Amino acid sequence: MISPLLAKDIVVVQVADFSASRAVLGKAMNAGAKAWFDHVNAQGGVSGN
Repeated sequence: MISPLLAKDIVVVQVADFSASRAVLGKAMNAGAKAWFDHVNAQGGVSGN
């Protein structure tokens, strides 16, 4: 396993309902997270990565 300090990628996992009664909430949470990550990456990422 690669040390987190040496890893090139930061991996984020989301557990949310994308079907059934809470699909709207799960999809909205996913869209919000993606928008934030896109914003951070457009600013140069985390520690310039």
